[in-house]
Amino acid sequence: MGREGLAVRDPGEVAEEVAQLRDLGVEIIRLSHDPQMLGEKWWRKFFGLVKALDLRVYWESHRLPSRGIIEEAKRTFSMIDLAISPETASDEVRFRAKRFFTNDMLLKALDILKDERVLTEVFFLIGLPGETKDSARLIPKFARMLVEGRDNVAIYPPIPYTIDPNSPMAMRPREHGIKLFFKRLDDYRKASRGRRTIDFIGHETRELSRREIARLTEEVFRRVMEIPQEEAVKLKIEFEEGG
Repeated sequence: MGREGLAVRDPGEVAEEVAQLRDLGVEIIRLSHDPQMLGEKWWRKFFGLVKALDLRVYWESHRLPSRGIIEEAKRTFSMIDLAISPETASDEVRFRAKRFFTNDMLLKALDILKDERVLTEVFFLIGLPGETKDSARLIPKFARMLVEGRDNVAIYPPIPYTIDPNSPMAMRPREHGIKLFFKRLDDYRKASRGRRTIDFIGHETRELSRREIARLTEEVFRRVMEIPQEEAVKLKIEFEEGG
């Protein structure tokens, strides 16, 4: 807690622990950070050390993955499950959330992942600063565009977004244009026992009230669930079960 940046471990130490897990029968590893965040030198060394272990790998790409890391991951792991979180259909809202890529850049990255036959899971949420009713309602159409012609892409419908108590938005709410409702541990305890979407929503923005965030989450969830993506589901099962 209180660190200015990531506490980066030596790739050799991480690889050694992964090898121990492999000896215990583990077949899938899930990286806690996007390996690109640690630099090319780090991930190339790590990939090289675990290449012979016949593993499947999952990670969330906080930036769009480069062709280089995908090609090397394909040579290293038997299967890849990559998560990308554009969060919104609005470039402007996404930039405010510190995800610096456009819709066009995302589409190009998805084409690379399609060519490499990489299972790609795409996530959205409702309730970011700057998101409006109109921009939130663009998500289902945008999601359909992402899966069109790409049977390796799975879209996850938005679930209630509970603000992280240690996130910049929670620590500096005025700076980010939000109003907090969850301020104590007990607020989060009560939310964890909630039954309605609104029970999990702990903030509102200048653009959307807490109730509007909840209603839009439910609306967009229903519309995204209508998007056909059977082939991506099969690919996900293959990843989880090992082909």
